[in-house]
Amino acid sequence: MMAKLTTFERLYRAATKYLPPRYAARIDHMRPAYRASWGGPLNGQVQRQALVRQIFRVIDFDEVIETGTFRGTTTEFFGYLSGLPVHSMETVERFHAYAVQRCETLPNVEIAHEDSRTALRRLAARPDNRRTFFYLDAHWQEDVPRHEELRIIHARWSEAVVMIDDFEVPGDEGYGVALYGGHRLTAEYLPALPGWRRFYPSTHSDAETGARRGCIVLATEALARRLDAVPLLVPVDRPAVAAA
Repeated sequence: MMAKLTTFERLYRAATKYLPPRYAARIDHMRPAYRASWGGPLNGQVQRQALVRQIFRVIDFDEVIETGTFRGTTTEFFGYLSGLPVHSMETVERFHAYAVQRCETLPNVEIAHEDSRTALRRLAARPDNRRTFFYLDAHWQEDVPRHEELRIIHARWSEAVVMIDDFEVPGDEGYGVALYGGHRLTAEYLPALPGWRRFYPSTHSDAETGARRGCIVLATEALARRLDAVPLLVPVDRPAVAAA
């Protein structure tokens, strides 16, 4: 559930709504509260941040791809953590302009003003096969393109780890879950991913911080075994499948 807006925030949004997005983003950038959107990287969830670090310790990735930049809080985290090329994409022009300004000192970070599905197809058209960490967090009201994003990734990347935000963690109702067309994001939402495996966070929501949103981690067959050594993940032994 979204936090209720304060009177100041409502007035601020109304006052800046009709400014050109790049100018509104400059003003946004002067607001300290926006620097830590959702409480910090990865929704301000300290255990999820530790989980990502553990994943990066057991797998040498070639790049990071993030869908849904928002204000670049997590994008910046990935840029500093990995030192790898980070490709992020955001459809809302104001958020895109803000994130570009935020990450301007990180030459390894590229932020596209582009729909995630379009951007993924563009990146998939490259000739080389890169070992990639994906963080899927793109959404706009009822448009949550996870299903299409996963189909594109599955068709092109043979070595990939995918973390999906706002996903149901079975047996732990304390984690927040996004809705798509009125339905919760659950394992039944996933497309067929033959050979891929699923993992969930081992941290109970009571021990997490920040927004406490749920997540799932998916891995291609080539990388899944390495994730078995990650203490902050619980593996699901059967491959990820979906309802028809």
